Amino acid sequence: RALESSGVGLRPASQSPLPRHLMKQVTVIYGIAVEPGRILLGSAGKTWSFDKRIDFDNAWTQRILKSVCDDLPYDLHVYADSCTMSLFYDYLRVSSSSSLFFPTDSFHTDVLGFVNPSANPLAFAGAYWKEVWFDQDGGRAPRTLAIKLEFPSAPPLSLDIKVLKARWDNYVGGKNDEAANHAGSGADHGWHSAEMWKEALAVEATLESVQ
Repeated sequence: RALESSGVGLRPASQSPLPRHLMKQVTVIYGIAVEPGRILLGSAGKTWSFDKRIDFDNAWTQRILKSVCDDLPYDLHVYADSCTMSLFYDYLRVSSSSSLFFPTDSFHTDVLGFVNPSANPLAFAGAYWKEVWFDQDGGRAPRTLAIKLEFPSAPPLSLDIKVLKARWDNYVGGKNDEAANHAGSGADHGWHSAEMWKEALAVEATLESVQ
């Protein structure tokens, strides 16, 4: 187990100790700005907007987002056979006649093909359209967009959820610091959210109220 916890990358879903429908979802989001305090607590009404600081056409933005999928520490307990940006990379590799297919300088147009079943030759065509949000003008390429990277997690029962959240804070924060070294990408504003963070917060608040 010591060796396993020191690894990085996606572990196959078949290795998960839980079936997929019982796993917890952690979502890392790029391109959405939210009001302070709303990520965990939620709120009625619109409390978010497209974050125009991020430039998805920037080569380093794309590299950072793909590295979020590729560099996952095993101690985050993620079990998945794929990740949105890894599949987008595969889509570009299959669709492009050039060996220099990634990063792409036409990200907004290419991502439309990625989520379009009629344009995507791969088996997962269209399966990831819910993970790309568009601010679109008619049928043209989106002016702004956002991407969420979803990670099924199966943390052991012995692991305090607050500890797991702190690990995600460190991981996403580290990627933001990495992106900040590349001026113009805007990829240093990623954040993560999960229902289990809210559940843990609610339990903690309940316990404090009865003390």
